[in-house]
Amino acid sequence: MLPRRAVDPNAVLAELNPRLAGAVLTEIGEGWDNVAWSLESGAGVSLILRIGKTADPVEQAEVTRTDAALLDFVAGHSSLITNRVLAFDPDAGALLLTRVPGVPAQEVTIADPVGAGRVLGDFLRRLHEAIPPAELVASGTQAARWRADTSVAFAAVAQRCSAADRAVIESFLAGPVPAEPARLSFCHNDLGEDHIMVDSDTGLPIGVIDWSDARLTDPAVDFGLVWFDLGVAVVAAALAAYGPVDSDFIDRARWYALHAGIAGVTFRAARDDPHVAAVLARLREVSAEEPGAPRSERHIVDGGDDARHARA
Repeated sequence: MLPRRAVDPNAVLAELNPRLAGAVLTEIGEGWDNVAWSLESGAGVSLILRIGKTADPVEQAEVTRTDAALLDFVAGHSSLITNRVLAFDPDAGALLLTRVPGVPAQEVTIADPVGAGRVLGDFLRRLHEAIPPAELVASGTQAARWRADTSVAFAAVAQRCSAADRAVIESFLAGPVPAEPARLSFCHNDLGEDHIMVDSDTGLPIGVIDWSDARLTDPAVDFGLVWFDLGVAVVAAALAAYGPVDSDFIDRARWYALHAGIAGVTFRAARDDPHVAAVLARLREVSAEEPGAPRSERHIVDGGDDARHARA
């Protein structure tokens, strides 16, 4: 995580919108390269102030301009609510954004998985048909790099897992990566339960946040994390709403789902997180699932507790 820059968020906000000077800022999160605060506008609308942590001023300005343009592009091509850019300051590395309503999907039970899947399938079909300007997003598949990085990370924690778990995970990591897709699509590229915002009453998706990893890549990537986090019923309905896919699309989505689970196991094992057993259990479920087909009793790993919403 990059260190924070010495920036006064209240002063930055006042420059972005003088009418908001003096508004109460509440820090809501910090990522690798950004810090975010929430505030209420005079009209009672919730807003977000996001300030980058990149130290190099030229790089920070370019990143901020690109992020603002990307969010504008996404807002014009998304069937779900996304953050809209109200103002930005490249020199300060700051963006003033509308806040996406709802709660993260990880905080609720999806009572209507078919309905939720249909919403996500419609969203992904439209998103994957969008063609962003080349300068806004990187291009290319990442499975080989992801597998290499996870292999190194898992080796450091392998002894914290059972011999049976190690054998299966190491076999997966030594296996082939997905075949190249017939086409690359504009993807969110991190469409997990923490980035899907849902209505707290219905559990249906209403928005998507955090587009920092968006790129042109294998469209099966976006189905992989939905599968791991939200389950086979959601991903099956999403695929049905999405429309025709190539013959190995589901196999590629499963690979991305299983990799997400293994990366989650690795992350949690490195931190002695007790939830690692739940992620292992979810990993076994995904290995036994196929959208539209009867569930088998085949398992990838033995032992562990059941958890539908374990986060990788």
